[in-house]
Amino acid sequence: MNRVLEVAGVLGLKLSRDLAVREQPSLKTLLRRLSDVGIDPELIINRLMPRGSVGDAEASGNYLSKLLTNIQRTFGWSISEILGNAPLSLNTALAGGPRFKVPANVDERRLGAYTIYAHCLASLAVEVTRGLSPKEIPTEPDRVRKAIVTGYGSVSFESVLQYVWGLGIAVLPLRDSGVFHAACWRIDGRNVIVLRQKTRSSARWAFDLLHDLWHIAQEPGEREMNVIDWSEVGSTNAEEEAASQFAGNVLLAGKAEELAELCVESAKNRVEWLKAVVPEVAARHRVDMGSLASYMAFRLSLQDINWWGAANNLQGNGVDPWQVARDAFLTRVDWTSLSESDRDLLIQALAEE
Repeated sequence: MNRVLEVAGVLGLKLSRDLAVREQPSLKTLLRRLSDVGIDPELIINRLMPRGSVGDAEASGNYLSKLLTNIQRTFGWSISEILGNAPLSLNTALAGGPRFKVPANVDERRLGAYTIYAHCLASLAVEVTRGLSPKEIPTEPDRVRKAIVTGYGSVSFESVLQYVWGLGIAVLPLRDSGVFHAACWRIDGRNVIVLRQKTRSSARWAFDLLHDLWHIAQEPGEREMNVIDWSEVGSTNAEEEAASQFAGNVLLAGKAEELAELCVESAKNRVEWLKAVVPEVAARHRVDMGSLASYMAFRLSLQDINWWGAANNLQGNGVDPWQVARDAFLTRVDWTSLSESDRDLLIQALAEE
């Protein structure tokens, strides 16, 4: 095949080197090659592989061909690069060129790989929600809370979600295992927030959504932007703190810091007592316990204390917030704006595992 390509070159013909691929590798070999660059095999099997069993995929060239197309679409490699012998490398510029500042125990390659995948989905979300009308995004917590209460009756994840969509911002929920829990992009002037959580805590989903709403409101004149919220501990970035304080004040009626101080005082500075103190303070001041727990977890993260697990345990697990967000997304999209392969890619991202 290399000789054929050489002869074609002499004759002035342009042939794709993808034609040089004569044998397709086994799925196992492909997964190992992609894993070497940081792509989780579960992401490939659950989100990029066409629906069907792994056995079917190995037995059918059609399945593998569609899988290769999805990998190419997502990560920007040609088919010959995917199936070749040269080492692959991730191009984070595909995700808007985010800069990662991660501790030593975080796999930066895995973070980069999933961020590229999420950005691909975000770009598709922008395409299927072209009918949205972007509006001014306020950053005053009291103004936002008042608008939510006036429009939807109360402040809950469902009402915050409806409010954000009403601002012309697409909200795409994901459920994969991953190293970031929220991200937002502005793509050609269109805003999209990606929420990735495994928890069923509605308060946590509301906190993350409002946190990224603050981010997306920044630099409104810019056509492109990106923010990746990857860490739950040790966020010393001033913008991250401002975004979390904004979220806390919207959820806690402007009393986030006051209530946090009361919790610390009542617990006598002992973290192990907070689990009993937070419900008491929330009940006494008539605020949502889950929202107060989320804000306390944020406050403790500033001291490198991971209290998110305890905060999640204080929150109800009734309605599945991922399903609520997914249904809200599906009712607002125009699938005709996507090709069949892109449509399948986005639908599969929203499917149950």
